[in-house]
Parts: sequence; structure tokens; C-alpha cells
Amino acid sequence: MRGLAALLMLGLLVAAGCGSGTPRPEVVTAEFWEAIRARDIEAAAELSSESSHFQLERMRDGRPIDEVLLGEALIGEHSAVVRTSLATSVNDGRVHTTFDTHLIRSDSGWIVDAKATERALTTALFATSMQQIGEAVGQGVEEFSEALEQGAAEVSRAIREALEEFEKNRE
Repeated sequence: MRGLAALLMLGLLVAAGCGSGTPRPEVVTAEFWEAIRARDIEAAAELSSESSHFQLERMRDGRPIDEVLLGEALIGEHSAVVRTSLATSVNDGRVHTTFDTHLIRSDSGWIVDAKATERALTTALFATSMQQIGEAVGQGVEEFSEALEQGAAEVSRAIREALEEFEKNRE
């Protein structure tokens, strides 16, 4: 019985070690965004392309990340993308920005292409901002319309009262 258990354990260890021996894109992506979330540029740099220090600093200096949600990876021979959603606190609510984290295969395994990822994130942030502005403008127009209706009703009532008062004084 012990032999069978040891054989099963050995099989699991061998199976876990099969493949390239490097972390999958989803794992690298999770570690990368956790480093950015912790504002640890050095840890993020170890997981990303060499020319990405500038992009990493811009990501680090952005709005604090409350939560990172990852989707499935689409893996090609030399590149991969992992659907990523960052949740940040804004005013009294949370905003989710969804984009693709881009990875490239290097000699040592998968690394984040910070330049392509920052471009995807910037585009998504712009779209999210425009959506929020649209919602705020829509809400503002609705509130303005309600205030205008209320103001018009008050003016109408004041004119009617003034006319009634005028009629009384005329008699």
C-alpha cells in the first residue's frame, strides 16, 4: 500500500514538472500585477521585458489597485495575452478596467511585455473614463432638466398669483 501511495505521489510530482518547466502566462501575469499593486518595481521588472522600466513606473504611480481579476490566456508560440481586470476605488464606487496583459516568450520563459500592456491599459482607461464622463453628463442633464421643470412650475405659479393679485386690485 505504501508503495502504491509513493508511486502515485511520484507520478503527481512528475506530472507537475512536465512541460516547459516555466510558469504559465496566467501565473506570470498574476505575479506581475501583484508586484505593481504592491508598488514593487523591482519584482515587476523581473517579470517583464528589459525596456519596460519607464512603463512600470507609470503603472506603479497610477491609481492604487484594489483587486486584480484574470481571465484565460490565449497562448501562441511566441506570445500570449491574458484578459485582465483591475478594480480601483473612485469617489464612492469601484471602477473595473478590462484589457489584455501581453506576454512574450523569452529564453527564460514568459515575461510581460510592459510596453504593449501599458498601451492596452491606457486605451482601456481612456474608454472607461469616457464612459464615466458620459454617465455623469447624462445624470447632470437629467438633474438640470428636473430643476428646470421645477423652476418653470414655480415661475408659472408666481405669474398666476401675480395676475390674480392684479385682478383683485383692479376691481
